[in-house]
Amino acid sequence: MAPLPYTGAVTAPAEDIPAADTRLPESVTPLSAHAGRRWVWALLRFLLYVGPLLAWMALIYLLSTELGGFEESLGYINAILDYWVPPATRPYQPAIDPTFLMQITLVLRRYAAVLCYGVLLVLSVRALQYGRANLKPLSVVIAVLLSAGFAAMDLWHRQRVPNRHGTLDDLYLNLTGIALFLGGTLLHFGLKRLERHLGGD
Repeated sequence: MAPLPYTGAVTAPAEDIPAADTRLPESVTPLSAHAGRRWVWALLRFLLYVGPLLAWMALIYLLSTELGGFEESLGYINAILDYWVPPATRPYQPAIDPTFLMQITLVLRRYAAVLCYGVLLVLSVRALQYGRANLKPLSVVIAVLLSAGFAAMDLWHRQRVPNRHGTLDDLYLNLTGIALFLGGTLLHFGLKRLERHLGGD
């Protein structure tokens, strides 16, 4: 009797075939978990760099309402002076001279305007740099335009708020703060770049 022809296929018993291991090694991180962690870190970086800028802009907008009016400033400064120098310690003049109080309030409000928009410029540059060590010229240009535009918007807003007013003098003070702090920012990044150069980085 002739043998059967060879077909090339060998069939092993089912019990001899090992089952495929579909488990992932412990070192392999699922894609969804990795993407979730990246999303969290991206959000934290955004809050770190952009969050302070948004909060400061909200504060400036709030101060352009009636809460930041001249009369409210008079009350705040009067309360601070009474706390530092209680009326009981000045028996010959227990009440603060109204003229002096108005003058010091006006001066402090002018300095506060310069400071507010100077800080706005610094926070804008920080947000646009997003942690970069070398200052990007585009970051400076956008920060200046953003700060100056917000100053113009603040002037427009105050002209439409009851018991508030906005003049070009206020805008000049805001732009002065932007210019002064811009110079300080450029000086800071210039010195940091010089330090890295001297250090061999």
